[in-house]
Amino acid sequence: MVNIRPSRMRSITDARNAFSTLVGEAENGLTTHIVKGSTVVAHLVPASAPVLDDPSLRHALIASFAASEAASAGAYEWREARLWHAGDTVGRLLAWTWRTDSDLCLRAFASFHDELQQVVGATIGLSAIWPGIEVALRVALDGGEIADLFQYLDRHYDDYYLGPHRPHPSNA
Repeated sequence: MVNIRPSRMRSITDARNAFSTLVGEAENGLTTHIVKGSTVVAHLVPASAPVLDDPSLRHALIASFAASEAASAGAYEWREARLWHAGDTVGRLLAWTWRTDSDLCLRAFASFHDELQQVVGATIGLSAIWPGIEVALRVALDGGEIADLFQYLDRHYDDYYLGPHRPHPSNA
């Protein structure tokens, strides 16, 4: 997991010109984010950085995490037929996946949603879960990023989650 720090962003040209310095900084534990325009396209990380590049392991960890966090949220934050707070850890997970892979973000969201429905024993619509997700996202995303995530979720969620909260378009 890479937490993007604006102070550690370098353009491709700047990174090329300062490559030896950046490698030295990586040896000392610092990560540098290489940007093209306003998009992070690569990271220069220390050799000891925990890189999770096995998709099967990543999905298993997210599924396990979603089950654990949904159990907690369902027990403590599901009241009056809505989720009040998904938890800061869920917010950090969704923020990280949103910034790195929108597909992975929606899969993580869908996993949490499904697990939460199982915990509370009821069908939960997006309008009941989103307020608690939005609160959780504030730990790591600004308002614009949260709005972008919601718009993407609203447009693409049926591609990732065909659960009981709304029908698949072919059945509508």
